[in-house]
Amino acid sequence: MLEQQLSQATFQIPNKFILSLEASIFRDSLHDFVRESWHIVEPDVPFVDGWHIHAICNYLEAVYENRLGDLIINVPPRHMKSLLVDVFFPAWVWTKSPSKKFICLSYAESTITEHTKKCKKLIKSEWYQTHFNVALEITPDTDTKFANRNGGFVYSFGFGGAYTGGGADFLLIDDPLKAAAADSDAERNK
Repeated sequence: MLEQQLSQATFQIPNKFILSLEASIFRDSLHDFVRESWHIVEPDVPFVDGWHIHAICNYLEAVYENRLGDLIINVPPRHMKSLLVDVFFPAWVWTKSPSKKFICLSYAESTITEHTKKCKKLIKSEWYQTHFNVALEITPDTDTKFANRNGGFVYSFGFGGAYTGGGADFLLIDDPLKAAAADSDAERNK
């Protein structure tokens, strides 16, 4: 009789426990974090996984954990390098260390600004707030910078912008040169 009652019983796991378990999994794996939150950043584009995404995520985790210093990532265009580095990485780091500071640079201010907006959108999302509760600071709403209440910030600039005088825990440089300028010694030296 007891066996029959147990076999028919349904066990309800509290939602708070499930959210806590999920948050722990996403904090431990940048790749899992990216896969799960992709729909927030790119709602009209399906997530397509690949070995290079795993590799980039593993290297970024090593940078965060100070197991690796400077990192240069070279992959063909449209292989998620910019989204992984400029959008998902800062948001993921804040799930673990919300006081970390990021400066993001690119030759194309419009591109880096778009990435900053996507990062901010992810952090403000219901999914992110439900799992990690990293509150953004109430500041003037700009497309190039935002901060959280733990002292962390994300500032983005195009090269030539006013970014001197400040420091950060992470300096993210995405496409420092236009492809056409890569063959120029003068542009590379600059």
